[in-house]
Amino acid sequence: MLHYEITGDGSPVVLLHEGIVDSRSWSKVVPLLAPHHTVVTYDQRGYGRSPRPDGPYSLVDDLAWVLGAAGLDRTALVGTSRGGRIAIDFTLEHPDRVSALVPVAAAMSGHSLGLSFPEELERAAERAEAEHDLEAMAGFDLQIWAPLGVDEELTTMVVENVDERH
Repeated sequence: MLHYEITGDGSPVVLLHEGIVDSRSWSKVVPLLAPHHTVVTYDQRGYGRSPRPDGPYSLVDDLAWVLGAAGLDRTALVGTSRGGRIAIDFTLEHPDRVSALVPVAAAMSGHSLGLSFPEELERAAERAEAEHDLEAMAGFDLQIWAPLGVDEELTTMVVENVDERH
């Protein structure tokens, strides 16, 4: 079902990625945690090496599946942006399965991000999507979600994942 990886040994921690990348975004963090923790990363549906959804699904149920597949009854959750929203929602539904919660710049279910973009930017993004111009589409995502700059690895990951989402 979902692609996941387990690294290290010790108290468990699950890392949940943002909505424009996949679990590779944690590649520099995992080696720092693995000497002291069992670290689980996974690709959410439609990202990285996990298949696109083929019908209704629940991000909370997906996380529960990953925990079961990894043999974890209770774990710390660390999530950024969309991953933070998933971690919060999971914790609200399954508080007994969470030992610690670390949401970073988390989105919140039921709350609008309240973002508005100039009409010209929205039209350009729509043209890029209609033309299936992955690099341009990724460029818009990065302009919005990574305004402080990016490296080649992040750009590549966003380009690969934008194709899966559209």
